[in-house]
Amino acid sequence: MKTVLQISILGISALLLIVVACDFMGFSLYEKDTWEKISDEPVLGKYYYDFTEVVYYKTTKGFDDLIAIDDKKVMTLKDSVTFQIMTGFEEVVPYDVEATYLDSIDFEKKIIPVSRYAALYEIFREKIRKHSEAAACMPIYRDIYVFKKQGRVIGIAKLCYSCGQSRFIGTSAETSGFGMDGEFEKLEQLVK
Repeated sequence: MKTVLQISILGISALLLIVVACDFMGFSLYEKDTWEKISDEPVLGKYYYDFTEVVYYKTTKGFDDLIAIDDKKVMTLKDSVTFQIMTGFEEVVPYDVEATYLDSIDFEKKIIPVSRYAALYEIFREKIRKHSEAAACMPIYRDIYVFKKQGRVIGIAKLCYSCGQSRFIGTSAETSGFGMDGEFEKLEQLVK
């Protein structure tokens, strides 16, 4: 049986190992030479999409709906597409076809006014940071933005407001920092 001292020593050793490993790998929150806190202001980069039209889709379907679909012995095409789109497992569905299906699988559709495009460009823009965060849950994409240029689908942004995860299709921009600068809240206000 381990004593309290042995457990304490093991805990302290594990913590020290983590700190040393993080520092060695460059994950320190402080500059090594000065011990000043590192600024985590984002460096702005390129825009995710060059669009002329944005269509916003939203559904109230949730986890229980997806479980019910997944439990079916035989899925309809509508069930299969709904499941793939909402879970992010849509690799078998080309994104221009996926955008077409959104109208037929119980997603509400809203055309975003041109007057809000400047704000959308800033929201969907690279914000490169020294540190990032990631959620570990399975997202359910209930909010989807379809970006078009001259009527052709050029990209899709899928958002899970519950866990803060996002998935971007059709962009080469660095998207890992999305959500760390209040983008979810800004979008929520923008589409009201």
